[in-house]
Amino acid sequence: MTLIVTTEENLRQLLREELRALRAAHEPEAQRDSPLLTPKQVAERCQVREETVRGWIHSGRLIAKKPGGRRYVIHEVDFQAFLARADAGGNGTIDTETHLRLLTDRARSIIE
Repeated sequence: MTLIVTTEENLRQLLREELRALRAAHEPEAQRDSPLLTPKQVAERCQVREETVRGWIHSGRLIAKKPGGRRYVIHEVDFQAFLARADAGGNGTIDTETHLRLLTDRARSIIE
């Protein structure tokens, strides 16, 4: 039996990669019809710096894509889901267990 030790960040990265693959294969129709936002637009709406938005993206709290591998875009539906999670967790933060549950739920909804 092999014991695999992983950090929370490794687990988050693995989940992000899996979600990207699932999303690419099963992108919901509602998301395809959703307007796209730039990190700058999200920052303006949230009244934060663009670097803060990029931090949310890198931490996995805000789902974004890099079509063509260049610049991030955020679907409006993903932004609204982020806001709903932030409201539930207070000040835009949620604990790790809740975050992983939300990622799992999101993956299930993409597959179904």
